Amino acid sequence: MLRNIGFDGVANLWLDGLPQRAASAKQTGLKVVQVYLRIDLVADTPFDGRLADVLPSVKDQGTQLALLIYGGKPSDATLDDKAVGIVQKIVDIAEPLGVQVVLYPHVDAWNETVSDCVRIARRFPEKRLA
Repeated sequence: MLRNIGFDGVANLWLDGLPQRAASAKQTGLKVVQVYLRIDLVADTPFDGRLADVLPSVKDQGTQLALLIYGGKPSDATLDDKAVGIVQKIVDIAEPLGVQVVLYPHVDAWNETVSDCVRIARRFPEKRLA
């Protein structure tokens, strides 16, 4: 149905069902264009440990991995170093698969504003983080 009404792709909220979504999208000529991933700056495990296992299902589809970062007061720059370290681990998983990591600003998130996202993105070499 989505393909018939002109869509080129679909998104996936979090990692649940991602391999199945990628397979069904491929069967219908669609791509998974975006996957959302939540990061928690204060958790012992800051992001879903299944990432490295399920992300290959969207290899080389032009997929964006959109990061919503929580665990601190919105815009608290004292957590920048911690956030950069976590995001770097995610980039190391995503980049070899052709998956672009993007920072997704969201109300009440640590990266609440576009300015927060730009501040973090500037800590990465060009083209590694959007």
